Amino acid sequence: MKNGSNYKNIAVGGKAVYGGTVGVCMLDTQFPRIHGDIANARTWSVPVHYRVVPGATPKAAVFDGG
Repeated sequence: MKNGSNYKNIAVGGKAVYGGTVGVCMLDTQFPRIHGDIANARTWSVPVHYRVVPGATPKAAVFDGG
């Protein structure tokens, strides 16, 4: 955003998402995520964007070549 006499908080640029500091790609799993786990947003002191990769299982990522 630009600030100044000619600009009043005008967003510029072509980003799809604003305000996120960290982006995390997640495996397609479901289990409890305690504080301190990368997938628990409260772990971070900055805004986080998560995206689950459909079909990305631990087995596929580790043993089957990703």
